[in-house]
Amino acid sequence: MLKKLIGIAVVFVTIVLIVIMVKSKKRPSFDQEQKSPELKLIMENISPIKEGVIITANGNVMAKWQTEIKSEVIGPITYISDNLLVGASFNKGDSLLTIESINYESQLSRQLANLARAQELLFEEEVKSERAINDWKSVNSNKPANDFTIRVPQLNSAKMSLKAAELDLKVARNNLSKTTIKAPYDGFVISKFVDLGETIQVGTKIADVFSSEDLELILPLNNTQIEMILSSKDKEIKIYDITNPEKFWMARFSRVDQMIDQKSRWRNLYLTIDQKDNSDKTLPIQGSFLQAEITLDLDKEFLRIDEKSLSMQGDIWLVGSDQLLNKITPNISFRNNGYIYLYPLENQNYPIQLVSAPSSTLLEGVKVSQQELSQESLDEE
Repeated sequence: MLKKLIGIAVVFVTIVLIVIMVKSKKRPSFDQEQKSPELKLIMENISPIKEGVIITANGNVMAKWQTEIKSEVIGPITYISDNLLVGASFNKGDSLLTIESINYESQLSRQLANLARAQELLFEEEVKSERAINDWKSVNSNKPANDFTIRVPQLNSAKMSLKAAELDLKVARNNLSKTTIKAPYDGFVISKFVDLGETIQVGTKIADVFSSEDLELILPLNNTQIEMILSSKDKEIKIYDITNPEKFWMARFSRVDQMIDQKSRWRNLYLTIDQKDNSDKTLPIQGSFLQAEITLDLDKEFLRIDEKSLSMQGDIWLVGSDQLLNKITPNISFRNNGYIYLYPLENQNYPIQLVSAPSSTLLEGVKVSQQELSQESLDEE
């Protein structure tokens, strides 16, 4: 009986407590104005800027001049310089290889003899022509002489023979000079294809050599970036070692490809890296993978926004002075290094409030709380 009484008492106490809690709960006042829900968004103030635009891109270093050295004469190789060995470097004008020259020395001697005979023949024809003119005048002083009479054709023939002999002599001297192959520039050897004592023919490939004094960095860029670089008045170009950013070289704009690659849709930009602009530095090695930083002065104002501020539909979201969301489709000038550059918007009072990283659920006309526009407010939440 005691257990039943205790159970009934517990149930009674529980019911009393529930009634007390319900009656003590504060009821909402229907006279109080209800607040409408407001969004919490990350915002930033933006205004048109006029500053240098920096384009960064990576590319490979290549020699400006790459030459296949070939023989222009025939004969056995009598000398090969150590500077023609693979990996060796050389200076402009160094003798790299010598070919037996006896045949070309003989040719030069024959052409010297031919030149002497042509000079002698011309002198004789000049004397004969002058004598014929004098003889004609002594007999026919008032009558013009015939060209054959005063030996004009013979004189012209002697002159042409002399000119041909002079040109043949130049050819002989040129052939003789080609028996010694000299370095066309400062450079280094990539590969060698002949050995000492080997007899070579005209057109035999001797070596592949690259220039070390004039290098180029080849950068693949999109057409918009190329057009920006071409339209910029001033350009400052630095080349950095990716593994060591403190190591850099100055470079100059050289040229661009005149067509767009059909597969990649890129165009190559060529930058010159030479010793003239880097007199106190050792130039990078051919084949190095480097980063270029090109600073441009476009002399125009842009709105620069992060790529994340552009919605998937290509719009940007602004908050007006009335704190309401407004969607605008901007006019994009170009994209670069994670930023989008827009042409300034018309009929706007700057700075304007831009929604960063807008979601796809935003609706125009929704109110955004002024006190919730800062990143600090969101962090507190």
